[in-house]
Amino acid sequence: QTGVPVVVMGRQASIAAEMLLQRFNFIDGIVVGDPEYPILNLAREGEKENIAGLSYLNGNGRIVQNPVNRQTNLNSLPRPAFDDFFQHKNANKMGFFVPVSRSCIFRCAFCQQGEWNKKIGSKKASAQYYSVEWTIANLKYINSKYGPITNFYFTDTNFTLSKEYIRKFIKLYKSELNIPFICATRANLMDEEAAGLLKEGNCRKVNFGMESGNEITRNKLLKKGISDKHIRKCIAILRRNGIRVQAGIIIGLPGDT
Repeated sequence: QTGVPVVVMGRQASIAAEMLLQRFNFIDGIVVGDPEYPILNLAREGEKENIAGLSYLNGNGRIVQNPVNRQTNLNSLPRPAFDDFFQHKNANKMGFFVPVSRSCIFRCAFCQQGEWNKKIGSKKASAQYYSVEWTIANLKYINSKYGPITNFYFTDTNFTLSKEYIRKFIKLYKSELNIPFICATRANLMDEEAAGLLKEGNCRKVNFGMESGNEITRNKLLKKGISDKHIRKCIAILRRNGIRVQAGIIIGLPGDT
């Protein structure tokens, strides 16, 4: 009614593109995969037929799915529009949430990541990282503009996936900011070195997905690939390093009482 095109993006939209287009006729297009390049090209060209990664209904009511092209080079992105967001009252009420990467190499049955990789044609799963310098510069900007910040939350599901990355990240973070932070990981990605690096960087809490206290449910149904031994070891290592632990649990799974 407004004449403004409505384009939907994100993992859930990518996975359910066909269903959304069929059910909601106000949606003009759905971006499958990273949104930056398709949205930029759509704004420049205005022709849906030419936009890689865009799905839409044509004039005959048929769903057209343009092939997905390359995903976003994260280090080519400008600083996020923090000011546009934090100008709103209570925008920082829940804290300052910042990612250091995108994507995940794991294929848990309850998560959208596996389907996402199929949609974008990713044969080999990999994580994309913002450069350490790019991320630290943004954190310093937030702290200088809206600080002093008392806590950052790094939103990545597997913060300790790359030891090489967190070694470099923690070294620069400690020297430039050293602000307490919270992160998340998988129980099988925690060892003494990783915990030591987190402690050195001023990490106060680590979240991980336990999903179920039943190992069979966790691995047969949810395809988590995490044993009870992994969980006990992860918690013990973090506690020894004085880092609090929080576990995510899915309730109401088949077989639960």
